[in-house]
Amino acid sequence: MAYHPPKLGKYVQTSMWGHIPLHASVHQDIIGDDEIFGHDMETIDNVTTFRIMVQNPNGINPNINNQELSASLSTCFSQCISLIGLPETNVEWQRYSNLEGMRNLLKKQWDGSALQTSTSSEKFTEGYKPGGTLTAVCGAHWASKVTNKGADPTGMGRWSFITTKGVGDILVTFITAYRVCLTTAMAAGEKTAYQQQHRIWQGKFPNLPNNPRRQFILDLQLFITKMQELGHDIVLMLDANEDITNRTGGIYPVSEIGGQDTSFHAEGVQHDGTLVTLMANCHLTDILAQQHPQDRYPATYIRGSKRLDFILVSIRLVGTIIRSGLMKFHTFFYGDHKAAYIDMNAKAVWGQATFEFVRPKGRGLQMQDPRVVDKYNEALRKQLTYHNLYNKTANLRGPAMEAIWTVGLSQEYEKIDRLLIESAIYAERSITKRYSTTKEWSPKLDIAVNTLRYWRLRLKQDRNIRVSPGNILRHLKGASLDQLECSNIRSREGIVSKLREAIKAMYNLGKQHVELRQSYLEGVAEAIVIKRFAKLRYCLRRNQGAGLHRLDIPDR
Repeated sequence: MAYHPPKLGKYVQTSMWGHIPLHASVHQDIIGDDEIFGHDMETIDNVTTFRIMVQNPNGINPNINNQELSASLSTCFSQCISLIGLPETNVEWQRYSNLEGMRNLLKKQWDGSALQTSTSSEKFTEGYKPGGTLTAVCGAHWASKVTNKGADPTGMGRWSFITTKGVGDILVTFITAYRVCLTTAMAAGEKTAYQQQHRIWQGKFPNLPNNPRRQFILDLQLFITKMQELGHDIVLMLDANEDITNRTGGIYPVSEIGGQDTSFHAEGVQHDGTLVTLMANCHLTDILAQQHPQDRYPATYIRGSKRLDFILVSIRLVGTIIRSGLMKFHTFFYGDHKAAYIDMNAKAVWGQATFEFVRPKGRGLQMQDPRVVDKYNEALRKQLTYHNLYNKTANLRGPAMEAIWTVGLSQEYEKIDRLLIESAIYAERSITKRYSTTKEWSPKLDIAVNTLRYWRLRLKQDRNIRVSPGNILRHLKGASLDQLECSNIRSREGIVSKLREAIKAMYNLGKQHVELRQSYLEGVAEAIVIKRFAKLRYCLRRNQGAGLHRLDIPDR
């Protein structure tokens, strides 16, 4: 008998945009800084193609009620993003509430995920903390490949990583890293990531030179080299705060300080501390430059003129990458950097197709709460009485005791057994919570989020910050706003006033999210019933004195 792999029909998802027109061709001499560069983000499915997106969001707020971050993750979901890399999250990830909030936000979009964050060992009392990174594998079928995850072992919080396993000895490690800006200890603020790393190094090695930017490169090269010695392929996603266009690096190996195996800090006297030298020593390829060679690339920082964000891959993985590109500002997250992305052939990366990862279903019945147990028992008793299972089982007891058993009795026994299972499942569902503690989606709440984003972009535009007109138009349509009316509001005061109204409206609607969701579902149910039973259209006359005014549809 031939083996047939399990089908993934209900899990296969395709991205929504597909074939975004390239306003700036890679063959043109002049490249618009706020245009899509490289390959267009084509329509894919999330089983055969592994899509990676990295963007510096300039900080996130991982609160479960943060509708803006939830909308950004929803955009990632709709575009089949399988791995999200966020350098500079600016979050104190040592606070459990922040980690739990991020996990819950991911749960709202994907059926499973693997999350890893990084932050420095210095503890902040508030939730905001400069620096830090986030790496997330999204989708249960991808998360099933994860075998290990971790963060910068030095305690400086400069990178996070997730390792996946393929066929045989195939190991692929994805690293999200953030390198601090070019500054000095005198100029940097007290709470900046630069100063955090400067203080940590000073505490460890007070007699050694203290340069966080150079040390980042040396330590990361040491970390990657150790992973490669263990057989790992590397995908490095980072905001390097360095331009590498038309530059080459030298071969300068690094070693662990003092020859210790536990310091995780590197030293290299001749090392120049540049990203291109790390690439040369670790044999990493800038995939965007490899697929789209140029003398000049679009700026990835909204107030800059250079490309600072990169996706670098090991030599074996170069052939697995289908396409790569840079998106417009504010396409995914509302930071001040562009998003970079690559699409990888999943079978070529891991040596096998990707299949569904089925998690065990959690029980709705909680035995610790006697009130819930009583409700469950009462619901189960009603089901057993309704199906007359007490009498049916009693009728089978006699033949079973007398060893008089027939095929018909076996069929009756199987029927009773099936009804018992279905009754238990029904009783469990009836006492399980049917709502979540997060904000329920509804069209009105979605419009409020798009309205907020529209006026935020308009404010950025008024401040002469580069904003994509396409993104403004997308949120204008999503908010169902009048284009002529909005375009007539040009003053800073008018825009700020509208932004405040949008914030207030989203806050108020957020408090009514359960009612809004219920109203939306009732409308959908009514529309389905009317479509199936056309005559009801004439019975439902709400604006007239006669006719039905309400249609109740019972739960199943």
